[in-house]
Amino acid sequence: MFKASSLDSLLNETSCLAGIQLIEIAAGLIHERKLGMKLENRAGGVYITTIAPGSPAAKAGLLKDDEIIGVNGIRTDANISDLLESFLETSCRVLITSGKRIRPVELIYDAKNYWSRYSFTSLEKLCANQISFRKIWLWQ
Repeated sequence: MFKASSLDSLLNETSCLAGIQLIEIAAGLIHERKLGMKLENRAGGVYITTIAPGSPAAKAGLLKDDEIIGVNGIRTDANISDLLESFLETSCRVLITSGKRIRPVELIYDAKNYWSRYSFTSLEKLCANQISFRKIWLWQ
């Protein structure tokens, strides 16, 4: 029934048959979207909680529970996202503490979005095949 050779092509083929479109909703926070790291404020500091594989944060060697204490020479506080947003260049330099060791790390932004969410939306005009497929697919 399907001719797909990969999960992506199967998703594209199925969504085309169903008359729906996959929409990417990029993460709202710059450190999640462009650097691939999730942060949390804890005990007066900003700590890394999760790192996306292959992201700039992962490539730079950052680890879970590292504390970010500075960005481009400015000490961080609770709202690090605003500070990172003000340095939307190709890279930023962060100061990290891992245990008792302090080290500078260069984070290079890339074009990929990390931690995106996805949603489906219906196409406005459906052909007869798409309507038929939807009825079968949704058991209507």
